[in-house]
Amino acid sequence: SDLVMRPNLAQVPDFARWCWQRWGKGLTRLQFSYAMPRGNAWLNRHQMASFRECAGPFAEAYELGRRTGLRVETSQSCCLPPCVMPDYLDHYDIYGDYSGGRTASNDRAKPAPCRGCQWDRLCGGVWTRYLEVFGDGELRAVTDRPDPGFAIEDYLEAEVLTGT
Repeated sequence: SDLVMRPNLAQVPDFARWCWQRWGKGLTRLQFSYAMPRGNAWLNRHQMASFRECAGPFAEAYELGRRTGLRVETSQSCCLPPCVMPDYLDHYDIYGDYSGGRTASNDRAKPAPCRGCQWDRLCGGVWTRYLEVFGDGELRAVTDRPDPGFAIEDYLEAEVLTGT
């Protein structure tokens, strides 16, 4: 997983291409994580990238994945909300512990622009600290696309691979 902030955001597509060139089909998954606004990322919030800034570089990396078969995705816990890049929902790591329209934690919210969203059950909400820095202008309720029909129950229990 590669943590994305403003200083390395422009490198996302090149990093995805480099990984593909280096490992090819030997690499099955490449996951980018948007920096959660906590810890060092929060202390350096001037380096935080907005969702809008991330959309272009992420889309370029996702398109590489579509062309090659490499699974390029963002982690649901560290991601852009699905409404920001609705054409790339298949690159959104859905593990479903937010089903039923809940937020992932008390550190997240679903502000007014999210009301009435048809993808509510898939979204963990937005970090409230993100909203403090960037506001909610990038968010919108998805009303023009049906629920993608994921069987969210299939994702309720995480499997931890221990390597043993």
